[in-house]
Amino acid sequence: MATKVGIIGAGGMLQYHAAGFREADADIIAICDMNEAAAAKAAKEYEGANVFSDVAEMLERQP
Repeated sequence: MATKVGIIGAGGMLQYHAAGFREADADIIAICDMNEAAAAKAAKEYEGANVFSDVAEMLERQP
């Protein structure tokens, strides 16, 4: 079973963090950013990733 990862921050460093998680065979299941539009745009790159603008909500709702 793959490790499930939620990433906080959809800015420029996202691609580097995501690449590391992918290399480790982790599934990116959520992206959170205060700018929900930025999180939504970033989530399009990661199939099945849910979008959040609140960290507490992400942690509460994701397994």
